[in-house]
Amino acid sequence: MTQNNLSLEQAVDSWEQQQQKMAAPASYDSVSQWLDNIRSRPCWIPMPDLAAVVVTGDDADKFLQGQLTCDMRQMTGTRWQPGAACTPKGRMVATFRMLKHDRGFVMVSTREGADALIKHLAKYIPFFKATMSLQEDWLPCYRVLATSMAQAPSDMPDHVVTGLVQENLAMVLLQRSMLQEEPIASMPARSPIDGFALDVQSGFPHLFAATSECFLPHEAGLTRIGGVSFRKGCYTGQEIVARMEYRGKLKQHVHLVSVHPPLAGPMAGQAIQARGETGDDVRKVGQWIYAVHDGGQLTFGLASLRDEILQAMPMTLENGSILHLEDGIGDATQQGENTHES
Repeated sequence: MTQNNLSLEQAVDSWEQQQQKMAAPASYDSVSQWLDNIRSRPCWIPMPDLAAVVVTGDDADKFLQGQLTCDMRQMTGTRWQPGAACTPKGRMVATFRMLKHDRGFVMVSTREGADALIKHLAKYIPFFKATMSLQEDWLPCYRVLATSMAQAPSDMPDHVVTGLVQENLAMVLLQRSMLQEEPIASMPARSPIDGFALDVQSGFPHLFAATSECFLPHEAGLTRIGGVSFRKGCYTGQEIVARMEYRGKLKQHVHLVSVHPPLAGPMAGQAIQARGETGDDVRKVGQWIYAVHDGGQLTFGLASLRDEILQAMPMTLENGSILHLEDGIGDATQQGENTHES
């Protein structure tokens, strides 16, 4: 069975049964070819490694305004907004996309990120009239759209949580009982690996257990995609984040990269080691935020690289693979802007 004739229900069932790629992405000659293939026609991409956290109550917005990098006053029910929760030292506990929903808000993060987010926010929520819960019955899915849209398609039931991630990509929170309903059953489904590839292209810095509390927002590129507001006022970690924005000087920045031949295993948080000019010495040139692998010869990921090594790209890694910059693929990493005082 190939990814092009899977129904969404079959895709989810296969993923849950095998706990691995339910329809391995095909092998591609380039990252551009891979991404173009994903967007070549409308499809569903189930994302069972993501989870939804809901915060509701009279004080939900007030509570979250004091904890998150994004501005709750700018939240809508039509477009997912990136953000993060930070430690007092400005390190990101978890990243997420957020949408206004009913009397509260829903945040979608990695499953590991959702667990860390709940544990972190639980320290502060008792002081507010708000409740927080992990929505186990919701399955986050990406929906690749045929054309660019100003808002998410209106062909879903009213109770379904849906919003745009980009003009041609929506995120929908489905219940299993809905997986055979139209228009869901009529579209093919692709591998979750393809969904993470789209997230890499967009510059969204998913965090996992290995990377929780490892990065400042700037270090993972969250400020580049509009995930940090600098006019909202105080929140946990705000002083450190603002100091980095106005007084700090980053010596490394986030880039889209590919590796040929591909690297094996999970990459999140691992150091990127490269060979020196002689080929004998090895040095650390950056750190993986996360990466995905196609079914053949590509590793595609977000990496935080030291500025001084960019002129040496492409470069040979410790294992002999070649690291290439892919920043020119689309304009996704430039779609957001920091929000500053005017």
